[in-house]
Amino acid sequence: GRGSLPLPAGEGWGEGFLTGRASRRFSLAATLLTVAITALAFALRVVGLDAESLWFDTAHSGVVALNSTVGQVVQGAAADYQAPAYFVLQHFWLMVAQQDFWLGYPSVMAGTLIIPLSFAFGHRLFDANAGLAAALISTLTTYQVYYSRYPRAYILLAFLGLLAAYWLHRALFPQREAGAPGLPVRRALPWLAHGGTVVVALYTQPYAFFIVAAMWGAAGLHALLLRRGNLLPLIATAVLVGGEIGRAHV
Repeated sequence: GRGSLPLPAGEGWGEGFLTGRASRRFSLAATLLTVAITALAFALRVVGLDAESLWFDTAHSGVVALNSTVGQVVQGAAADYQAPAYFVLQHFWLMVAQQDFWLGYPSVMAGTLIIPLSFAFGHRLFDANAGLAAALISTLTTYQVYYSRYPRAYILLAFLGLLAAYWLHRALFPQREAGAPGLPVRRALPWLAHGGTVVVALYTQPYAFFIVAAMWGAAGLHALLLRRGNLLPLIATAVLVGGEIGRAHV
């Protein structure tokens, strides 16, 4: 009827009625808002970062990271039954400075990077308005602010989990421009990026296993029911990731 205006295919509520110059203005406004929200997130996470004293759990991160070599850092993490990636990151970061403020800075950056990634993923799933809502929620959620100021691997795991989900969605649902060739290498890139992110996540925190298991379980069920073509690359990715993690533990 006269009251129904169908959205163009692939467009969301924020962009569906916009074309040409208006659409470009909308995209620019969404980008500027994302930058502003990200700046707010950074401020909430970094201001007063060194106001609280370190205690055993947080000080232990510095003790492990300040070992002389990467090999000693890995051994120190393993001795405490911890995955090594976060401590190796801190090892190199603390070459810049070793005050309490700098000890927590990698977590600040990981927590801040969640914001534009939330926008990108929300925009991909729905539209720019959903992306902005996701970015704002991630900015203000108290547990994200807390763990972004906490010098342990938890917020880095959150970032890597979201990044792995983003790449998995791109692998499962490729959105090519009209007429763009679907080259095998181009189709493989999201799978490679997803697999690499999963490996880093598993080296960052053992709890990543549960995130990955949930993602792969859902993706496998979707492939079995709706898109059989995704089943083989999903299995291949799981085999390669499992082989890398298994090799590292031999």
